[in-house]
Amino acid sequence: MSDKAPDAAQAKTAAPTPAPPAVPAQATAAPTSGAAPTGGAAPTGGAAGTTPTATPRPAAPAPTPKPKSSAAAGFAIFLALVSLLVAVAAGALAAYALTQAREAKQQATPATLETTTAPAASESPATSSAEPSPSVAPSTSTPPPVSYVQDLDRIVVRIPGPSGCNASYVDVDTIANVSSTGHEFYLSTCLDPAKPELRVDRTSGRSTSSPNPTPETCAALVSGTPGATELVLQAQPGLTFCLLTNLADANAQTLPQRLAAVEVLSVNTIDHSVTVAISTWHMA
Repeated sequence: MSDKAPDAAQAKTAAPTPAPPAVPAQATAAPTSGAAPTGGAAPTGGAAGTTPTATPRPAAPAPTPKPKSSAAAGFAIFLALVSLLVAVAAGALAAYALTQAREAKQQATPATLETTTAPAASESPATSSAEPSPSVAPSTSTPPPVSYVQDLDRIVVRIPGPSGCNASYVDVDTIANVSSTGHEFYLSTCLDPAKPELRVDRTSGRSTSSPNPTPETCAALVSGTPGATELVLQAQPGLTFCLLTNLADANAQTLPQRLAAVEVLSVNTIDHSVTVAISTWHMA
């Protein structure tokens, strides 16, 4: 018993010897696990030492998406740069094409001027040699002026009022009341005796006119007017009309074709007679 007691005492005294290393083990393992105070195996055990160091480290590579976003941004910047380069190249090509077109136009302009200027120099002798032609052109394109010879100058003629639907015919060539053959116009009261009418029918042209017309004025008025249509005018003082005698009748009577200006001087409301002034011309 006495021998064992010292062993036990030695054991008790020897036991505290490993205790000091356990204190730092508890301080290190305390944040990671509560198993360290159970025994001395906690500071020496390999599993308790590796767990706190190995577990947090794999979590560090987690922010891997950042390289992807930066790569996408870099790719977008690259595409933008490529697009910019393409646009710059296209602009340069367009400017070059425009410059080439301008140079080609500038080079072509002198040639056009030369071709248009050269014929002008060669045409000058031809123009000088063809100078007599203008004197011929007016004679062919423009007819020479027509001169008129006056036959009658405001000869006063009284046209008797017809009865019923009869008519009083007038021939400006003979200044006489004639039958229907050879007349140029006639007086009629068939529709209304109070409103005698002058009807111009057998002519090659007729038209109303202002008072005292010249032969040139009458010729311009009757030119191109229809000869087959009858011109009906109510007889009243101041009425004036021009006519061109019928060519067929003039040839049949061996007479020149004449222009005539007829002006109504008065109208008799009782016997319905009409007094007119007649002037005639023929072409010289």
